[in-house]
Amino acid sequence: MSHYLYHTKALILNRRELGEADLWLELFSESFGRVGALASGVRKPEAKLRYHLYGSWRGEFSLVAGKNFWRITGIEATHLPVNLKFSLAKARAATRALGWLSRLAVAEEKHSSLFEELSGGFDFLSQEELSRLELGDWESLLLARMIFHLGYGRRTISPWFAEEGFTWGRQLIEEFAPCRREVAAIIDEAIFHSHL
Repeated sequence: MSHYLYHTKALILNRRELGEADLWLELFSESFGRVGALASGVRKPEAKLRYHLYGSWRGEFSLVAGKNFWRITGIEATHLPVNLKFSLAKARAATRALGWLSRLAVAEEKHSSLFEELSGGFDFLSQEELSRLELGDWESLLLARMIFHLGYGRRTISPWFAEEGFTWGRQLIEEFAPCRREVAAIIDEAIFHSHL
């Protein structure tokens, strides 16, 4: 029986070791949204994919659809940027953002525009030096964009929840600062009403 091989870009939301040699990954993919995928035997020392799946946070995945879950057959990984590895504050902010995405995104529901915005947001985070306050603004803005794209929360005229196609940059973070309280209130309300 032949299986179709799908290629998609994806962010790695979560990893969990299974058995002696397998790895379960929760991915947010450009083509399929949030999916669970099994990488069989990748924890064995001789496994080809082993070093691509540890230390990576996104990549181009080759997936095969199984009866109940996806299987990973290949990956071209993007390893964690050096300046993100050595900044504990940035790594924690990125981890929290991926955790929210894992909780908010519905399984196997495609959100390509959200994927592109998130990728841009993570690229911006890895390239820019941000103060503690700016890092908090980055995280709030990323969460606001998730809420907008995934349909949580009330409709508002706030550009942070209404516009398509954000371009990440320092100017965006500076423009966001005066709206911090308004956006935080909308985020809190959306999370409360979503029962997460």
